[in-house]
Amino acid sequence: MNPPGPKGVWYLGLTTIPMKKAWLTYITWGKKYGDLIHFSRFGKHYLIINSLEAARDILDKQSKQTGDRAHTQLDKISGMDDFFGKYREMIVSL
Repeated sequence: MNPPGPKGVWYLGLTTIPMKKAWLTYITWGKKYGDLIHFSRFGKHYLIINSLEAARDILDKQSKQTGDRAHTQLDKISGMDDFFGKYREMIVSL
């Protein structure tokens, strides 16, 4: 279940989002939809966090779900895979 947000065209989502001064659009959407706003654009999902309280709630209270980093191509090349992460956690805990 996604937070509320502006609806776009079926399958494409929002096709036009103002890039210059986008924060002004997000503030307007925040007044209409609330602190958390969800929209999709060409199949990619975006979450806009419009308040400090919502950001703290997500980062502090839900840190297990949100505390991970995205995997990059460098991770694959350098061997930083899941095995390395578990091994690193074990060594650091000593």
